[in-house]
Amino acid sequence: MLRALFLTALTILLAGCGGGIGSQGLPERVWPPQTRLQELAVQADGSWRVVVRLTNFSTVKVRYGRIDVRLDIEGTPAGPIVFETDIGMAAGAAEPFDMTLRPHADAARTIERALAEGRSVRYSVTGEAAALEPRGRWPQQFEGVLTPVPGLSGVLR
Repeated sequence: MLRALFLTALTILLAGCGGGIGSQGLPERVWPPQTRLQELAVQADGSWRVVVRLTNFSTVKVRYGRIDVRLDIEGTPAGPIVFETDIGMAAGAAEPFDMTLRPHADAARTIERALAEGRSVRYSVTGEAAALEPRGRWPQQFEGVLTPVPGLSGVLR
């Protein structure tokens, strides 16, 4: 009887040391998300429709609030990408967000030349992402490449 009581108490104590377990059977960890471009489409009025992809690398659901990053094309500032959201993203999930950007003239010319020549361009996003629950703020830094999409005029992915 005493041995069974001891083993039960030991099991309870060890279970308390393990930390939380998330929905995927992993320890609950909140990691910085990633903000990157999924698509850039030049519109008839010269504006860009950008699809921003936000990825949650945490092992738990995170409710994101504000994304505030700056887009650079080939090292040239293109403009701010700022949006407010109140979306709960499951562990490991990614969500696209559409928005319109009025690019700075030099960046617009860089994209126009790249599309005319059928070549890729390097881009970067730098700034901050904030979560509402669990609360957190993380710096964002991502560098990638956008390539013209064959058959879709003015679109890079």
